[in-house]
Amino acid sequence: MIRIPANELVEEHFQSGKAANMIMLGALVESAQCVKLDSIFDALKYKTSESQPNILEANLKATSIVANYMRSLLQNNRETICSV
Repeated sequence: MIRIPANELVEEHFQSGKAANMIMLGALVESAQCVKLDSIFDALKYKTSESQPNILEANLKATSIVANYMRSLLQNNRETICSV
């Protein structure tokens, strides 16, 4: 089990707490490698209205932040995570 500090990451990088769901999505995608992160970005761009550029920007940022966080976490703790 990996603890994802979603609320802490949101508080650190955003003015609104509404990005926690995207933090968790990015954590899942990066840890499970179930789809490419670029595919998530493409889907967000496709589904987000052009009249909501701030929402798209926040979602892309949140997903990127946690993807980088997870890469670092997984790289530094691969042996510990795999041996559990």
